[in-house]
Amino acid sequence: MQLSVAGDLTQVASVQYRIGGYLLAASTQQPYSVSWNSALAADGNVKVEAIAYDAFGNVVADVFTSVVLSNYGGKAEVLNGGLPAKVSGALSLALHAFDPVHDPAYWTTFIDGDGLTPSYTDHAGLHDNSISQTIDTTAYPNGNREFYFTFHSNDYNHPNPAPGNLNYRGMVMQYIDFENGRTFMEVIAKYLHVYEPVGGALALGCSRAYTNGDRDACLAPQWVPNDPTVASVDGAGNLTALKEGYTDVVLTEGGKSTTIHVWIRNDPGLPHFTANGAISTAYIPGKSTFVIAPFSLAPSYTSSDPNLTAEARRAGVNTLTTGMYINPTDLTTSFASWQSAFSAIVAPGLQWAAANNFRVIGTGDNIARNIGAEAWRTMNWPPAKQAVQYAFQQFAGSGTAVSVEMIDEAAFLWGPSPNPPGLLGAPNSMQSIFCFTFICTVTWPNLADNSFHDSIGNGLTFSITGNPALNTPRGSTYTVQNATANTFTFNIPTIVTGNFTQQSSPGTEFEWFARANTCSGVPCNPPVLDNTLSTITSWIRTASPTAAISFPAGGIVLPPAQRNWIGQGSLSDYASHYWDTGQLRPTYIFGKGIKESGYWMLNDFYSRQPFMQLNRPQLMLISMSDRAYLKNSPAGTAGFNPPVDQLLNAGAIPKTISSTMLAAAAAGCAGLRVYKFETPEDYQLSVSGGAGGVYAQGGAPSYGAVNLWRSMGYAGAVMTNVLQPYLLAPPLNSPALGRQLITGVRKIATGTMLIVVNAWDGSRTVNIDFTPYKSGFGATLYRVTDTNIKTALLGDSPGEIRTLSPGEAAIYIFPNSNAPSGLDQVTFLPVSPAGNSRIAVTVNYLYQQNVTAFGDSYDCTAGCVIPVDRRIGDVFFQYTFLDPASGLVHSAVRPLGHGNRVGLEVLRR
Repeated sequence: MQLSVAGDLTQVASVQYRIGGYLLAASTQQPYSVSWNSALAADGNVKVEAIAYDAFGNVVADVFTSVVLSNYGGKAEVLNGGLPAKVSGALSLALHAFDPVHDPAYWTTFIDGDGLTPSYTDHAGLHDNSISQTIDTTAYPNGNREFYFTFHSNDYNHPNPAPGNLNYRGMVMQYIDFENGRTFMEVIAKYLHVYEPVGGALALGCSRAYTNGDRDACLAPQWVPNDPTVASVDGAGNLTALKEGYTDVVLTEGGKSTTIHVWIRNDPGLPHFTANGAISTAYIPGKSTFVIAPFSLAPSYTSSDPNLTAEARRAGVNTLTTGMYINPTDLTTSFASWQSAFSAIVAPGLQWAAANNFRVIGTGDNIARNIGAEAWRTMNWPPAKQAVQYAFQQFAGSGTAVSVEMIDEAAFLWGPSPNPPGLLGAPNSMQSIFCFTFICTVTWPNLADNSFHDSIGNGLTFSITGNPALNTPRGSTYTVQNATANTFTFNIPTIVTGNFTQQSSPGTEFEWFARANTCSGVPCNPPVLDNTLSTITSWIRTASPTAAISFPAGGIVLPPAQRNWIGQGSLSDYASHYWDTGQLRPTYIFGKGIKESGYWMLNDFYSRQPFMQLNRPQLMLISMSDRAYLKNSPAGTAGFNPPVDQLLNAGAIPKTISSTMLAAAAAGCAGLRVYKFETPEDYQLSVSGGAGGVYAQGGAPSYGAVNLWRSMGYAGAVMTNVLQPYLLAPPLNSPALGRQLITGVRKIATGTMLIVVNAWDGSRTVNIDFTPYKSGFGATLYRVTDTNIKTALLGDSPGEIRTLSPGEAAIYIFPNSNAPSGLDQVTFLPVSPAGNSRIAVTVNYLYQQNVTAFGDSYDCTAGCVIPVDRRIGDVFFQYTFLDPASGLVHSAVRPLGHGNRVGLEVLRR
């Protein structure tokens, strides 16, 4: 599909093409025509928007063109005249879908990425179908809002060859103007995040927000804490901190509600990692690290590729990831032989990282990832304890260690707990075993409560140890039969009669991991015991030096199991949060939405806080995965190529990466693990592989999902190079500004930081009060998106009204003195080309490819002064001359040197 514009282009510097809020392409060269593969979207009615900008960043023209996409023979549309241009109140729509191969089954509608209740027509068995959809437009601010409807199909009643169920078969995407005057839209508390010591008191506040941006006082608010033993709230909204812990407080007003997130801690510091795996709540210059660590980006890649090393630094990556243990497959391997392999394979990467000022997160999957493979070998290789301790000693003593993440998604491999209850008579375990001849009956109260163990149902295999009369014969298992809510039976091969209890048979244990198919399809011999992970952890803890460990449970694992793996009483020294979207499908065919990602990430984070160790660091997983697809293109084809290739799962959108990184930091995380760096091997495999292969792209600086990598870079460089002392400082109460507007406040000796993240897929205008943070010396402003960083110096003022683009974060630094702000005032001297030209200078950071289309533009006709922060990284600039007769003339994009004066002589070099 060719995208182009027509008309007078003499004053046009760049053109962006969009569908809704999604950027299709940007052009900075006349005639501003680009090609776009429309099969990246689904069939249906859309409006393509072309926005033309002049060299000063002003919109010259903004036009929409209706387009019907038809790559797969399907159709999606709004009936009865389509979408109205303007609407108020309840909007009733008839949505129509046609799929020539399968049947529309699952229908979803979003406003600015906010999902409405989905509809299902799974059993209709119709290729052609319609549903009704009603939208309450008063739930959103006045103005243009993105409407996005998509349907997904299955093959119900129409059998087809696999896969039969396909997503994103049609879509409608365009803007609607919501105009509801001054209508009550939402209730907003005074604070989003609250941090108080025991005995502290705070008025939580309440206001009503309206669709036109107004606010006024609440009429009859109610505050209800989820855990009133942590904090109480009286009828006037006054909170009293009662004990250390976490609770949500739900504020309700006029049928609408919001949530205040409350931490009660006597130590106000933010737990984080310092040098050599240590943990601190006080910032230590040169040692404290806000971790940014892409999965799979190992020292082996950076040490062999100087360009990759430079790009990692450019992107703010300060932490690499590598395996830190070798699991021998031959149990006769000597320790000396293993040690030699460790020195040759693992140690050089740690040494290189230390020498090049990178930190390292180790992965311990080779120690105990799979029960019947790595874990079984570890527990049955004679030198294993010595080797595990040696690996941790070398890692912790390398001068580069952060921590070790022991098992990736541990709960999916080991169950809801690393210490499952099995000991006879112990809490949450079996209480008696009654045997008569060849049948034994187990009594296990609350057997159906799976918070601490796997489901026990008919067919589950297990072993028993600790009693010669009951022990499972080595190399075999027992099988659960006749399971009820608190009992089950099993057959025993010898005659046994009697009632066994803790008193009569101490040490008898139900062995969860001794199952029929654990070791290559047969029972492990000897069995893997319930205390395997506890035993390995005890080895690690008694090594000296050693490193902190965590067992990330998995994204969809419920909070009680998260506690078992990374929370209170667990084997973990800190929390590593994995999460996933709670939607059945990602918002867009283009990828996960900003609102979707921010909401589900923080929903999981907040829901787990009552179970976490609040005096330990918490890391957050950030998605940097692009689409997963079935390749039908021939070998040699790079990347996703629809409609030939088939989409299997939408990945991330660039804006989601920068926004979730900063939202996680605002909420109190001490670092980020980014999933994932696409290794050169993975990329080459996806290119060289032919039809039939399944591939998932990741972020990388020069291949694969480059835009995802750069989005990480824009957020990461600011966080690592500028904000780190603030991000790891004690968190303060942060303001509530509205739904999905994520805020965080930190204070250090020299000033206060306020983060505001627009976690919506549409723009939001926010009224920000500076008075709690300012000291009369103005502020430094950093605006971060997936395509740019903009810096500015603000004068002293009580606040501002600012419109944030989708996913944009605004970070304000309020100094408490006239000390240098960190920004250099760069003077661009006036130049005198022929004619009566006006002159623009455009500036952007890190990636020079993004300067012309996405940079920050200034009118420098008479010279200008532009504030830049060289700590972020490379700064690039471009001169543009606007001649009334000849149009635009761009200079080349150039790096900004170290001087603070730029003139014509620089331009001519």
